[in-house]
Amino acid sequence: MLKQQVAEFLGCSQKTVERYVHEGKLSVRYEKTPGARGKPKAVFDEQQVIRFKQELSKPTYLSIPEVVTELSREDLLPEDKWERISQNVDAWGYANYLKALNQKLLLRVDEAALISGVSKSGIKRAIKDERLKAIKEGGAWKICPQNLTEFVNGLYIY
Repeated sequence: MLKQQVAEFLGCSQKTVERYVHEGKLSVRYEKTPGARGKPKAVFDEQQVIRFKQELSKPTYLSIPEVVTELSREDLLPEDKWERISQNVDAWGYANYLKALNQKLLLRVDEAALISGVSKSGIKRAIKDERLKAIKEGGAWKICPQNLTEFVNGLYIY
C-alpha cells in the first residue's frame, strides 16, 4: 500500500501516517516504481496496516493513580448519598469520574464537595458568605476549580 492509500484506509492525513512511521507504530520500505522519475515511493505492508487499524479502534484505558485505587466509595461519600450519582459513576467507573472532575472548567456543588472533602452545606455556606466565588447558572451554583482550591487552602493553616 502507498502512503495515500494507508491514509485513506486509516481515515487520517498523510502527515499522520508519517508521524506513525516516525513513532515506530508503522514500518515502511521504499521502492522505485515505474513512472516515478527515479524517486522511491513509501510502501507499507498491508497486513501490518490492517492490524494497526484494529489496534487504533481498541479503547484506550488510562492508568488510575495510586491515591484513587486506595479509596473506597465510603471514603468519599456516605452510602445513602452515593446512590444519587452512582448511576453515572457505575457506568463509567468512579476513578474515571474523579479524573474527569479534575478536568472540568466548572463544578457543581456536589462535585466540589466530593473533591474538597467539605460538605455540600459547607460549600453552599461559603458561597453565601462570599468566601468561595461561584456563579449561578440555571438555578445551580457553578464553581471554578481554582476558586475551590483557594478556598480549601484558606481553611487550613500550614
